[in-house]
Amino acid sequence: QTGVEIGKDKSIDSLLAEGFEAVLIAAGLSRSRTLPLPGSDHAGVYPVLDFLQSIAFNKPVKVGSSVLVIGGGNVAVDAARSALRLGAETVRMMCLEDEQEMPAWKWEQDEAREEGIEIIYRRGPVEVVAEGGQIKALRARKVTRVFDEARRFNPQYNDADVIAIDCDTVVLAIGQMADTGFARNSGLTVDDRGRLSFNKATYQTNVPNVFACGEIVTPPGSAVEACASGKKAAAAIDQFLRR
Repeated sequence: QTGVEIGKDKSIDSLLAEGFEAVLIAAGLSRSRTLPLPGSDHAGVYPVLDFLQSIAFNKPVKVGSSVLVIGGGNVAVDAARSALRLGAETVRMMCLEDEQEMPAWKWEQDEAREEGIEIIYRRGPVEVVAEGGQIKALRARKVTRVFDEARRFNPQYNDADVIAIDCDTVVLAIGQMADTGFARNSGLTVDDRGRLSFNKATYQTNVPNVFACGEIVTPPGSAVEACASGKKAAAAIDQFLRR
C-alpha cells in the first residue's frame, strides 16, 4: 500500500493487524519550533515550515517589504532567499551565533549574502512589536555566548543591550520537531527530545516489527543523510523478514 498516513488514515496497530510484517516510520521533523514571544501570534509571523510549504505548493504567502528571518541554519537561509523571490525589498537574518558558529553551510551563507541578505549575529529575539495591527519591529537582546564550556547549547544574554530591528514580516526558523501523534497508544517509546527510541544497529524501535529512520530518530542533518538512513533501514527490514 502507498499513501497511508499513520495517525489519520491508519494506526500502527491496525497496519500490523492487517498482516504487514514490518512497518517503517520515516516521519521526519514535520513541525516548526516556535517561541513564546510577546506578539508572536501576529498573522505576519510565520513558522518556517508553513512558510516554505505554502511557497512549494503555490499557496498565497503575503510578505511585506521588510522581512526578518530568525535562525541561522540552512532552512533559515532557504526562507530568507525565498522571501526575496516573493518580492520583499529587504531581507535580513538574525541568529544567536557568530559567523563561525552559524550552523548553515558556508556556501548557503555566501549565496545569501550575494543576493543582498544581511545577517545579524549574536542577537536573540525578545518581542514582536506591532502598532495599529502591523508589525513594526522585533526587539532583540545581545547574546554573550551560545555554548557552555562543554559545548552544550546554553545561550546567555545581556538584557541591558536590546535593539529594535525594523521589519513588517517575521519568519521563525529556529528548528523543526517531530509530530509524534502517531505514536499515541502504539506502545512506541518517545524520548525527551521528541525522537523515537530505536536500535542503531537494527533500526528497530521498542516494538520489534516497527522500524524507524531519518530525523525521527537521528539528529537533524541533510536530505542525503536522511536518504542514506532510509536505505539502511530498508536493508535492516529485509534481513528481519528473511530471518
